[in-house]
Amino acid sequence: MNFLLEIGTEELPAASILPALEYLKNSIKGFLEEREIPFGEIEVFGTPRRLVVHIKNLSEEEPTKRELVWGPPKNVAFGSEGKPTKALEGFLKKNNASPEEVKILPKGKGEYVAIERLVGGRKTEELLAEKIPEILDNVPFPKYMRWDSSGKLFLRPVRWILALANDRVVPFRWGGIESSNTTYGHRFVNNGGNFRGKPLQVKDTVDYFKLLREHYVILDHRERRELIEKTLSEYEGEFGAKVPLREDLVEENTFLVEYVHPILGGFDEKYLELPPLVIITVAAHHQRFFCFQKPTGEVVNKFLAISNNVPKNDNVVREGFEKVLKARLEDALFFYREDLKRRLEDLVPKLRGILQHPKLGTLYDKTLRLVDISVELASWLYPEKVKKAERAAYLSKADLLTEMVKELDELQGYMGYIYAKAQGEDEEVAKALWEQYKPKGADDEVPQTDVGTVLSITDKVHDLVGYFGIGEKPRSTADPYGLRRAALGIIRIVDKKRLNIDLERLIEITYDRFEELELSKGKLLRELDEFLKGRLLNYLAPTYGRELVSAVLETKSGFDILEVIETVEKLHSLLESELLAEIREAYRRVRKIIAKVKEEYGLNPDLLKLPEEEELYKALLEVEEIFENLPLEEKLQRLHSLKGVIDKFFDNVMVMAKEEDIRKNRIALLQRLKKLFERVANFEKVPVKGE
Repeated sequence: MNFLLEIGTEELPAASILPALEYLKNSIKGFLEEREIPFGEIEVFGTPRRLVVHIKNLSEEEPTKRELVWGPPKNVAFGSEGKPTKALEGFLKKNNASPEEVKILPKGKGEYVAIERLVGGRKTEELLAEKIPEILDNVPFPKYMRWDSSGKLFLRPVRWILALANDRVVPFRWGGIESSNTTYGHRFVNNGGNFRGKPLQVKDTVDYFKLLREHYVILDHRERRELIEKTLSEYEGEFGAKVPLREDLVEENTFLVEYVHPILGGFDEKYLELPPLVIITVAAHHQRFFCFQKPTGEVVNKFLAISNNVPKNDNVVREGFEKVLKARLEDALFFYREDLKRRLEDLVPKLRGILQHPKLGTLYDKTLRLVDISVELASWLYPEKVKKAERAAYLSKADLLTEMVKELDELQGYMGYIYAKAQGEDEEVAKALWEQYKPKGADDEVPQTDVGTVLSITDKVHDLVGYFGIGEKPRSTADPYGLRRAALGIIRIVDKKRLNIDLERLIEITYDRFEELELSKGKLLRELDEFLKGRLLNYLAPTYGRELVSAVLETKSGFDILEVIETVEKLHSLLESELLAEIREAYRRVRKIIAKVKEEYGLNPDLLKLPEEEELYKALLEVEEIFENLPLEEKLQRLHSLKGVIDKFFDNVMVMAKEEDIRKNRIALLQRLKKLFERVANFEKVPVKGE
């Protein structure tokens, strides 16, 4: 049979639909698998007003099977004369069984009574009728509401539930709603005078899909998405322009409508005075409209809206859309012109009125700290640009006081860039004001300019130190200050630009710029070290494997970002090489024999008696002396060169000698050797070919 479940609701927020569908699919699938009920494909579909699960080729009933029900031990079930005891009688009564069904079977070290029962065989729709209300009780949403006297919770009011097994209603009650075979068509198109849409009596699961399409509901969100994408691509070709913010806007529009009706509108060319991203953001932020941007950066004075309706006259709807967008653009133009009358540097002192955090001070305090830290970092990376970095840091937060950013906070940084350019600031300084927030996510680009790179790293390090320092660390379920994103941003910048930064020193300098933090400097460094290790693991593991990344991180600090990345990359390229296999074999021999030794011993060269241990010590000293300054590839070659003398040592030297001083000295030699290897990685955990 085919099973169909539809939860009809008031309009759900677009971002909540896919997670809810995933939960419904996984919950029902898990239940069927647990009951061992055969089923075919499980499909899910979502619109703003309905969450749908469709299961094909679902077995009519669960399989039957025999299972043993264990009772008391034999000596408890039967008395001394072999007669049934009260314990056995209670067991039989509880399981509705007769004495003739009792079996004596071995279990563990004794014998127990048991009965064999036939279980299963219930109709699948009966089981689903029992399970679905429980599943609906636990749909994960960011917030919930009550909408009737039943007390049930959901993100939006639930108005109907359709549940069918082929052509039969699967009857159950959830809250105040009885499942039925009734669904509703589009709310606005051919709605039959009902605010929910036209009521539709569904004959069976096949009829359902046909009925909805006839009543202007495109149920499959993937189909709606394709229709929007196709329309956008056609207009992109016509205008010779691309749609910015396309991915996110397409996703949002897909789940804002049940029917896709594109309408192309336009706006007055006078609004092209506005910076391109302002126009794009105003259209997307307020109306979810798509704009078109030419390769030169210029915005086309057209927009595409996705209507959820099929109007009698497109022109009426188009004019309505244009009127709303015009009002928004008019406001933006006013804000833009007013903002240009005030210099950014004049706004900086006013940042004293904006609190970053009660324990961290104002944004003016943060600005002064950023100036100091940026100057320090720029002197390390780009000494010739210290003055530019200082200026960018000073202006970095000024645009937060502009009218445009107050209205559209996602434009922070960008408006700083626009206004700084208009006010004659250096181009790289202006660009840095925008780049300080980059990368905003995994798909965003890193800063391109040197000054932007400095400011971006500085801003992120400042917030990591500040918020960790007052105990505001990310939790497993929440990261209100975006500290994971900040750490990942630093890692991505270091990776993409191959920056060798003394991050530990930078954090210490940043710590000293705060008047008072709750955490000591030492504890803060330890916590940030572990935090950055966790981010590095998440960043590198999808490409290089968790095992390899962990092997490198185990021996390094989370502050050594570039060293970790380059080591992982190099070892990954050698995973199938003989070189790495032999290095690991040598390391394993050293590690294995001293693994249980807890104490660290000091090495006394005078106690080295045998030629093989003297040879190993000499080879170790030669490598130790130059190891730190060698490139990674040369380090690996040097470690590999030790394999022969290590093998020779183990073939001819008894490490665990009877003489205590000799034994401890040989252990000390191997401990030194092990530490040398671990300046690269824990080679024990580095995977190699064939394992």
